[in-house]
Amino acid sequence: MIKNISLQKHLKTLLFSLSVVSLTPSIAYSRPAKIWTAWQGTNLNARNCIERAELAVRNTGYSSNLEIFGGGSPTAGVYGESGEYSVTVRCGTNAGIVFFVTAGPDAGIASNELNTLIQNF
Repeated sequence: MIKNISLQKHLKTLLFSLSVVSLTPSIAYSRPAKIWTAWQGTNLNARNCIERAELAVRNTGYSSNLEIFGGGSPTAGVYGESGEYSVTVRCGTNAGIVFFVTAGPDAGIASNELNTLIQNF
């Protein structure tokens, strides 16, 4: 008899827990990122391009998790985050281009941030 009451108690707890979990939105859920890209020509060398890219990323407000990647390579870049949004400026100086990327949950904001990033470069 005691075992049966204990089993019923555990089943009720399990059913309650499952119902709460099924009604609670998943914390891991996130909207797909909206990604915007653009490029422009450049005559800058890799070092000068990276310096300008870092300033552009910082001045656009993306200094969280700021990372300069690629060393002195001709495809080096700068990455930064702000809240749910991220930006990247990639210096393709060997091809004479600078590539800009913004990503985040809202397409309008990501698009505006791309324009601001380009203006700050």
